[in-house]
Amino acid sequence: MPDGCCVDHPGIDLGDPRFNTSSTPWHTLYREDDHPRLRRVKAKRDPRNVFRHRQSVQPPAT
Repeated sequence: MPDGCCVDHPGIDLGDPRFNTSSTPWHTLYREDDHPRLRRVKAKRDPRNVFRHRQSVQPPAT
């Protein structure tokens, strides 16, 4: 598990630069280096982004 965040307890403020003043984006705090791979999976399995919440993996821009 990455330092600082637990996937089971989302901290929606981490996406707001007023609250996350670190140089680490919120998705790295949760998923470390897996984020690019997860975005590829999201594009393949949910390209229309139907299954989402405020901190879900976003599909890559097309």
